[in-house]
Amino acid sequence: MGGVAFVVATLLAGAHAQSPAPLEPPPTPTVFWSQVDTYVGLTPSLDFMMLASGTPGKDESRPEFVLGPNLDIALLNFIPHLKLSNPERSKYLTFRVGYRYVKNLYGKETAQNNGVLELTPRLPLPLGFQIGDRNRIDLQGLPKGFSWRYRNRLMLARSFQVRKFAFTPYGSVEVFYNCQLGEWSQYNWRVGVISRITRKVEVETWFRRTNTIVAPMTTTDVVGVKLILFFHTFGAH
Repeated sequence: MGGVAFVVATLLAGAHAQSPAPLEPPPTPTVFWSQVDTYVGLTPSLDFMMLASGTPGKDESRPEFVLGPNLDIALLNFIPHLKLSNPERSKYLTFRVGYRYVKNLYGKETAQNNGVLELTPRLPLPLGFQIGDRNRIDLQGLPKGFSWRYRNRLMLARSFQVRKFAFTPYGSVEVFYNCQLGEWSQYNWRVGVISRITRKVEVETWFRRTNTIVAPMTTTDVVGVKLILFFHTFGAH
């Protein structure tokens, strides 16, 4: 019996030694994103917005710069529901057409010239909440061809005011459809707050986690800060 027990113990030890060790999930990198948005009101239903943003990339190894003008067209107006100076967020329905110049500053990689089309309906909800459903198409001009990507983002926000200080926390979820793959490729969730400093200055800070659901599957965290400036806006409150 003792010999049988020894043989069994030896076989179990060998099997345990040959079994692969469980794989640890890859670390989740954290990326810092900074941005400046400048709004100029042209008419009560038309605003020009200029975007400039940048990131040092993952582990500060692939810095990226983005620059782009946009036209925001109000298709349906309504009384502002949030304590924000942003004219876009005080409309039932807006359409944005924009351009993005995306330059990776690492090595000699070529720049991308992308178009942006957005249609966003918004609805005021009870208790001061507002919900928005942004439908966006990225027209991506790749070096070897052209592709597009659809993004749908649902956002819930509510404003609060303490004396003269107004701030608007929000949460959102977004899904991405990649035309090249023919399937949903990633999603993200995001929480943040927009603080109105003055009628012409707001600061937005946020945290976002992005998950890629096609191989190779990755997770990336983004910590962002945005400065928003307003010039000659219509209907700001």
